[in-house]
Amino acid sequence: MTQPPIRVLLVEDQDAHAELLRIRLRRFDPRFEVTRASNGREALELLRAEAFDLVILDYDLPGMNGIEILEEINASKRRLPVVVVTGQGNQHIAVKAMKEGASDYVVKEKGYELLVPRVARQAYDNHLLREKLRKTEERYRLLYENALEGIFVESAHTWTLIDVNPAAEKLTGLTREELLSRSFRDLVPADQGALVDRLREVVLERGKDSTSDLNLLRRDGELVAVDTSITAVEQEGEPVILYIVRDVTEKRRLEQQILLSKRRLQALFDSITDYIFSLTPDRTLIMVNRKLAEAAKARPEQLVGRKCLEVLHPLASFCTDCPAEETFATGRTQFREHTFGDRTYHLWTYPLFGLDGRVEMVIEHIKDVTEQRRLEKQLIKSEKLATIGLLSSGIAHELRNPLNIIETARYALEMILADSVPEAKPKLEIIRKNVQRASKIINNLLEFSRHSSHEREEIDLNRLLDSTLAIIEKELSARRIEVVRDYGEIPPAYFNLDSLKQVFLNIILNAVQAMPDGGTLTLRTRYDEPSGQLQIAFSDTGHGIPPEALPHIFTPFFTTKPVGEGTGLGMYISHTIVKREGGDIQVQSTVGRGTTFTVLLPAAGRSPVQVVVRHASEPSPFVPRPEINRLD
Repeated sequence: MTQPPIRVLLVEDQDAHAELLRIRLRRFDPRFEVTRASNGREALELLRAEAFDLVILDYDLPGMNGIEILEEINASKRRLPVVVVTGQGNQHIAVKAMKEGASDYVVKEKGYELLVPRVARQAYDNHLLREKLRKTEERYRLLYENALEGIFVESAHTWTLIDVNPAAEKLTGLTREELLSRSFRDLVPADQGALVDRLREVVLERGKDSTSDLNLLRRDGELVAVDTSITAVEQEGEPVILYIVRDVTEKRRLEQQILLSKRRLQALFDSITDYIFSLTPDRTLIMVNRKLAEAAKARPEQLVGRKCLEVLHPLASFCTDCPAEETFATGRTQFREHTFGDRTYHLWTYPLFGLDGRVEMVIEHIKDVTEQRRLEKQLIKSEKLATIGLLSSGIAHELRNPLNIIETARYALEMILADSVPEAKPKLEIIRKNVQRASKIINNLLEFSRHSSHEREEIDLNRLLDSTLAIIEKELSARRIEVVRDYGEIPPAYFNLDSLKQVFLNIILNAVQAMPDGGTLTLRTRYDEPSGQLQIAFSDTGHGIPPEALPHIFTPFFTTKPVGEGTGLGMYISHTIVKREGGDIQVQSTVGRGTTFTVLLPAAGRSPVQVVVRHASEPSPFVPRPEINRLD
């Protein structure tokens, strides 16, 4: 999802400094939208008229200095992060600005324009966190004041109440002032005073929360039966005891709500058309949806309490590599794909943690993806046909029959001229080599377009990249695209050869089309041994991808190409293929500078890895070691 812009008010009277800061801010984060004011009055008028997220304020301004403007902002009660820029040697002004509420400051010295964007973004992020904390505290205070339970806060030093909520006043019939002069022990009958003392000891000395049934004395002498939860917390560095008191009527009402919630959850479970159930560590079913029960020819309640293997007997092979067992052991979500006959299933397991931090339950979700896979195959076939159609014009004059005619004529000329015109031999040799080159192009293309199976094999990625480049060697040369091969020493991948070839060709063709006036295409391969992750990067120097389009790159039928020049399926299919095998594709792009697609794959013999998405602002993990091969 596209993030909202960060609206910045830049108050700077010097044009050169203002423009420099505007450029640096935009380069640092394209979300920065900068509005400039050249003096204090203009800045205050803009603040009254428009909404800003951040103010960057130069101290030395005509008419009003930065501190005076900051005081005006504070007087308006607007909560805005403000970064003050001071002159060198004016640290005392920076200190004063911080006392007046500035978020941070930057000294205007050499290179300060590089520091301002980072400080501004940090101030903005910190402001968001503070606002979130303030709103959270307000929400908690609102919950505290409006809670149906009576809440009593008691000092662990003086044993007097230091705070109560309105529900506590209502429950006891006493005012806040009357309650704050008493101990919680004073609010229970004398025969329960010793019980209160023991509960205090448990929560303070043993650090354990306690609950108990007590009777609470009202002003009118009436006893109210209550459930009381007691816990020890710190408030401003001092230990206090928190009593949360509920009367029996409220408890029963909540129990009814819990029962209703369980019924709603079961109804939600039953409405899901996939197979869903929950397991305990000993593989006992504790919740089953109607879909799974129907498959087992039973009612959900008949399956609860049984072992999963009993219910999933037709799917017993899951147990050879049980994802639920791994989730219980690691606390992480697991994924598996299994095929049974002509059906393909995706299986996910999700951990649910107990209060002790251990996995208490695992939710297992099984989805039939047979139809989805069938559609994916159709899409892949469609995209292959579209790709071959794009290439057909480039090889129309290089088909086998014309090549055979050329080779036959060359051979005849060689026989005729071998003795009489010896200087013709080098020219005929050139013809022979180029006929072989054209034949190789055709063979590569035919190999690429053959029917793809789902069998995996060990693949030399560097060699596969070279063979993929050979398919479009002529187009690269015609478009004046220089290819840089920066191959590392890497282990093989374990993948479907045709599928991976399709992925590489899709990415390379996109790069070629992004450089209509020529450019450089850099291919880099690396291996990250700790994660077992192969990294294949394709970098072009093309026009780049707009930031607003980046989130949609892998969306089906989304394309940035003109109508008729793309199906919008190439990157979607490539992403789907790679993700299915436990890998990922990352994209980094800067408009006007180029784009890098990085394919991440597990090496042969390594399990699929958790992939961390690298943002465009982070440096590339590849160290350039270029070996330049110009295709001409």
